[in-house]
Amino acid sequence: TYTNKVHSADITVKKFDAGSPARPLTGAVFTLTKARAGEETADTVWTRPAAGETDSAVYRFADLPDGSYTLSESAAPAGYGAIGDVTFKIVNGTVTDVSTPAGGDVTWNAETLTFTVKDEQLDNGMITVRKEWLDFFGEPTDYNGTIDLNIIQWAQDIEIRHTVTVTFRYKDNAGLWVTAATRTATGYGDATVEWMWNTFTSSVESIEPSGGATYESLGEKRFRLTIPNTNTDTQIFVDVINNGYDPWKNYSSSNPYDGSIFNVQIGSTPSLLDGMSATGGEKTITLGTGGVWYQQIAVTSDDGLLSETSETLPATYNGRNCYYSITEDTSSLPEGYMLYQISTERISSGVLTAYNRKTSLDLTILKVDRTNRYRRLDGAVFALRQLDPEATGNLGMRTLAGGRMETGTTADGGKLTFTDLAPGYYEIKETSAPVGYVLHGETAFYIRVTAEGIDLLEKAEGPAKDWGAAAADPGAPVTLAGAAATVTNTPGTPLPSAGGRGYDAFTLAGGAVLLALGTALAMKRRRRHA
Repeated sequence: TYTNKVHSADITVKKFDAGSPARPLTGAVFTLTKARAGEETADTVWTRPAAGETDSAVYRFADLPDGSYTLSESAAPAGYGAIGDVTFKIVNGTVTDVSTPAGGDVTWNAETLTFTVKDEQLDNGMITVRKEWLDFFGEPTDYNGTIDLNIIQWAQDIEIRHTVTVTFRYKDNAGLWVTAATRTATGYGDATVEWMWNTFTSSVESIEPSGGATYESLGEKRFRLTIPNTNTDTQIFVDVINNGYDPWKNYSSSNPYDGSIFNVQIGSTPSLLDGMSATGGEKTITLGTGGVWYQQIAVTSDDGLLSETSETLPATYNGRNCYYSITEDTSSLPEGYMLYQISTERISSGVLTAYNRKTSLDLTILKVDRTNRYRRLDGAVFALRQLDPEATGNLGMRTLAGGRMETGTTADGGKLTFTDLAPGYYEIKETSAPVGYVLHGETAFYIRVTAEGIDLLEKAEGPAKDWGAAAADPGAPVTLAGAAATVTNTPGTPLPSAGGRGYDAFTLAGGAVLLALGTALAMKRRRRHA
């Protein structure tokens, strides 16, 4: 008898924004196509997320048979460009021949069989405002409701207008400087001035090196001086030293060379600085209506101030280039969430994103049979108590004043969830085992909830804040994975509780049995030696 083994592999795709730091990005649709082979008459196509499936920015394609595959981003999130195709093969259940698009937008991890996809923002003349909701661990989660974000308009600052003064002068026969002409202009940009040499001189000309001016000959005794853009008033001298000759001695209103020194010209194109000033224009947008967590707004060529009634975003305001940023209205932030990250840049096109993260943790307890962890146990009672992290002494006296205290019972497949645990230290104690099971000697375990996650702690003598994380042990009575604690019970019949009448009766009865057994053994020995 021969059996053909069916090989398969599981592929995971994780989606992120290409910004820094990288954040999970929902809204993509991925299509995986297996090329037909053998007797197959058509390609096989899978789509994630499937209809009705929650988009968690993680897309999983399970139980893929051997074959040749193409992974495509058939729809990118709003404001982003889709990646090129990824191709690979599965041979005997092993992924091989992986080919990713050029540019590094897709990386492949052969150990975890995971493609990490990072989308670049589009420069499409639109501004996209996006919202992502994250759970306590920073993973995308669902949220039902709406939230307001404000779009803020900024205008790029124009460089300060400056005055350029160019003075033409020479030395007379006595060696004194004589001003021949002065030309002045006010504006922004590079300044230039041209002049003609006096026909009757061959003097050598020099320029005082102030303001970074440059000097060039245009031929035919014509010259040009260029003064680069500056933010301050500038004085430039054009000096002629000619051993007593007057290069501009013909410079007079009655002389035909009177116009040989021309006016200063300053470029008309504004020179812009990096600085921006808020114009006072704002617009509030509401996200989440109909479950859509993004909004796209076109940037038009209009010149104007942004307002609540604006349907587009003006490209300029008073002739200055406009940029836009966002702020979040924290008054509309739902309870239990914090503003985790928000775009701080000011952009003229692209994506502005705000991330809200849950500040409290839902801890789920899974109650299982120690001898068969697939068997879930209902009916176990747990008590939760928040500890004072600074307190010392008797553990029972370390309850945090005003902290959480509650009990619950596992049900619906051995589950119990303590919702909205704020950061802090907690004792979770099993007070009653399910029917047919016994409690362990140590029925309590301890956790620390922080903004970064949850730790299982090793109880010690000092205050809870000094307790270290418990060593990982998959066979321990309590294990922790993410926000789920698995607690085991051993099958058996519980003994009567210590200290009560049942305990006394059990002890007396047991003592009587042992006494009778001891007496019988003694009598047997005496007969044997008689």
